[in-house]
Amino acid sequence: MARLTGPELKELRDLLRRAFKLAHFDRLMSDRLDRNREDYGLGDDYVTILFNVLDDANRLGWLPELVKQAAEENPADVELYEFSLRHFGRGVTGVSRTNLERIISETNPFLDIVKVLTRLGTIYRQVCRISFDSGATPQGTGFLVGPSTVLTNYHVMQPVIDKGIAAGDVRVQFDYATLPDGTVDNGTRVELAGNWLIDSSPYNQKDVDGTGPDPTDEQLDYAAIRLKRPVGNEPVGEKSTAQSPPRSWIDLERHGAVPAKDTAIYIVQHPQGDPMKLAVETKSVLTVNAKGTRLRHRTNTEAGSSGSPTFDAAFDLVALHNGGDPKSVTAKFNQGIPIQPIIDLMKKHGAFAALSS
Repeated sequence: MARLTGPELKELRDLLRRAFKLAHFDRLMSDRLDRNREDYGLGDDYVTILFNVLDDANRLGWLPELVKQAAEENPADVELYEFSLRHFGRGVTGVSRTNLERIISETNPFLDIVKVLTRLGTIYRQVCRISFDSGATPQGTGFLVGPSTVLTNYHVMQPVIDKGIAAGDVRVQFDYATLPDGTVDNGTRVELAGNWLIDSSPYNQKDVDGTGPDPTDEQLDYAAIRLKRPVGNEPVGEKSTAQSPPRSWIDLERHGAVPAKDTAIYIVQHPQGDPMKLAVETKSVLTVNAKGTRLRHRTNTEAGSSGSPTFDAAFDLVALHNGGDPKSVTAKFNQGIPIQPIIDLMKKHGAFAALSS
């Protein structure tokens, strides 16, 4: 086997000095190579010791084994590993620059980009801004769950339910978003139907001030509202025709499971009534309460986000956003209502079938 040149030996000497302290190098020599380092130099003159060891190993042919054992003793040292590959082949175990990539968080999956973009493009058309005063006052967010049915929070629609706001003054606005050129698409505005309230469930005092018992399965802070026309069946797009794909809606029964702790929560919303935004937090989920009626997470929201659809890492619907930490100036959590309890209560009320009408 060819010997290393002087410059190559110097490179190796520098690599070993950086990779091992003298005491560690002594153990490497004795434990892995069955050699006594003191045969090559006494004291603590590390440079001289390495010079003598490498010179002897290079002349007598045991340098490849020394480098192999050194690379395996310190497998995270990329440069030492690559030196061993460059001069002595692949008979060592270590880490190369090409496999330095690591899975840092097992809860953050890789996503198929085309699927995600397609899914987001569909969701974008199904989320809406809810406003009062014929559209002048932003109130919340909602999303289509049937051809003419929008799901939002009870507290978003409470002024209308309590008749403080006339149903005729409510506008539901789809496609309200900032375009790539910076202009804003004001989208499509729809009024409520005459028989607009399909089903609802009130919120709980704990949602308001953090006090009292957990919300029950009858306190899910939702309102299912009917629009004046079935926009979910209508084609969308600037150049839409009768043959264009319809807007469609989110099928509640195809929802995702309540996500595990420290997994992603994505929320499509109209914070402050602004054009549609996507909030992302990949290590988001905090906890689900004992009754399974509230999901707490770390994903950002603001006033106007109430009623937003809440998605997991695969963009499957998992919850209806309804608020944040009511007790803290610096909020510790936001929260939503898991979708399955909402479905169960709608079915109990005999209202679920009406979503598709």
